[in-house]
Amino acid sequence: MDLAPGKSANRQQIGSAAFGADEADLFERPFVLEEPENQQNPFVFSSPHSGRHYPDAFVAGSNLDPVTLRRSEDCFVEDLFGGVVGLGAPLLHARFPRAYLDANREPYELDPTMFAEPLPPHVNTRSLRVAGGLGTIARVVADSAE
Repeated sequence: MDLAPGKSANRQQIGSAAFGADEADLFERPFVLEEPENQQNPFVFSSPHSGRHYPDAFVAGSNLDPVTLRRSEDCFVEDLFGGVVGLGAPLLHARFPRAYLDANREPYELDPTMFAEPLPPHVNTRSLRVAGGLGTIARVVADSAE
């Protein structure tokens, strides 16, 4: 799991996280699907929170340093479960970090305090997750840092 050729020169590595990832590349390839040659299991293993490609603009706009941003990751889950592909089950994992976008939220589960303009009426602004700072776009990371 790496950035497209020619796009890795500007990134900075911390652990195995890529800071300086190309945001357009993340939109084009937001996840990786590892498929077995012959699917033998009725399961799909998923790791929606282990992504660690951080776009420059996101890191620059955050109040947090890169190491603190990584506290929301479920680090290396796709590596821990990588063996399932050899056992005949697909593995789906995000490339983008949970601090950037939480794939386990409603698309419109948003905190209105994070936006300059009023949100449309269909947006879910009153869920417990939004109140806790953990909407689709998180306001806080794992240790409650804004």
